[in-house]
Amino acid sequence: FKEEWFHTSKEPEEGNYVIAVDPAGFEAVEKERGLKGSKLDETSIAIVKIDRDKWWVKDILHGRGGIKETAKKILKAADINEATTVGRE
Repeated sequence: FKEEWFHTSKEPEEGNYVIAVDPAGFEAVEKERGLKGSKLDETSIAIVKIDRDKWWVKDILHGRGGIKETAKKILKAADINEATTVGRE
């Protein structure tokens, strides 16, 4: 990504929120495989409002944790933002 591709703006009045998730780095998998934390990615949760052909990024949550903790974060983000869609990589 290049910085010039992005610009800041106010939240659009119209549009729907969607949640996109890239899961990675679950602690149980780390222990099971004997991996060190530095070798695993972080889970990323993007909260985006889409209005026609424009996307407005409200927030990106990230970090490592267990499966249950990550699932709770995803559901909370979807509930708070009244997301119409939740997708994962």
